[in-house]
Amino acid sequence: MTTQADPIATPAHPPQRVLVIRVGHVGDMVVITPLLRSLLDWNENLRLTLITSGEGRRLLHNFDPRIENIWIYDRRRFPGFVEKNRLARLIASRHFDRVLVLEDNPSFLDLLRRVDYPVHAIASAPVSARHFGDRALSLVADWGVPRQWASLPVDADKQAQVRAELAALGIDDNTLVVGLHPSYSGRNKRFFRNPRSEKHRVWPQDYWAELARQIRRFAEDSNRDIRVIVDLPAKEAALVDEMMRQADGSITLLTPPPDFERYKALLARMDVLITPNSGPMHLAAALGTRVIALFSNWDPGECGPYVDPADYVALRAEDTAQPEQGLTAITAEQVFTALRAQMGS
Repeated sequence: MTTQADPIATPAHPPQRVLVIRVGHVGDMVVITPLLRSLLDWNENLRLTLITSGEGRRLLHNFDPRIENIWIYDRRRFPGFVEKNRLARLIASRHFDRVLVLEDNPSFLDLLRRVDYPVHAIASAPVSARHFGDRALSLVADWGVPRQWASLPVDADKQAQVRAELAALGIDDNTLVVGLHPSYSGRNKRFFRNPRSEKHRVWPQDYWAELARQIRRFAEDSNRDIRVIVDLPAKEAALVDEMMRQADGSITLLTPPPDFERYKALLARMDVLITPNSGPMHLAAALGTRVIALFSNWDPGECGPYVDPADYVALRAEDTAQPEQGLTAITAEQVFTALRAQMGS
């Protein structure tokens, strides 16, 4: 294994096969799509192999047909050393011109102990940029690769399914759809939640309800066709009972069977998504939906959507008079004001 590529990859000497290592949740994987898309657009003959998580495979399995292999790194199913040995053997059985290790933990370099491929590791790269998307792209900055924002494809059949689903609820193509995401991954697993982090991840249910009522009043007063929807797994529906009660009919709640491609199509149909820092925040932004993101204790400059800044708004508890309250410090009125600006009214 070498930790510097020599010679530098250039349009005249482009790598043909690249291994990319990134294991994480959905949001973590969305943030590397600018790197993947930039590489694929730079060299049409490039073939990628990914080592990632199950969530990474679910997100990227249809990203581009030139992703030849997606190998899962699953520490839950096997002990770490067994899984690393399995993947090390897989890597040694193929040839790669370059390896991009997008993990801060240097132990991921152990996967490459059997080979001597040129390696670009984010853990050893100078940290001149804060956002992970910038850090990932910095690994190939010398290659002449064009920089892009996060992006994801949408399944056309799922778009048609969502259109029909919404039409049955009286929501047509001209309806302005505002999505709310009042949950986060793992919130229904109460034994694994960290109570101290809840205030930074959960906006109060009565705030969501108040926001929905404000949107409904605005729609009625301005004679505009605006609908507010929440889409959650059925097992999480009970988490928003109080929000739905207080919303007084201002929110349409969808609890469909799990279908990730359908969920992507729904996010793409929304005109605006309002959410705390979450996986759906990254998904929606990458799908071209405008986002209003609520932050506390995290810096959107480091972990916000990796898209054109004009396409999202970050509201921070740290910019309020009582940041110690977490997301509660951000009022429904502040969010509604941001929404009005996004809607151009």
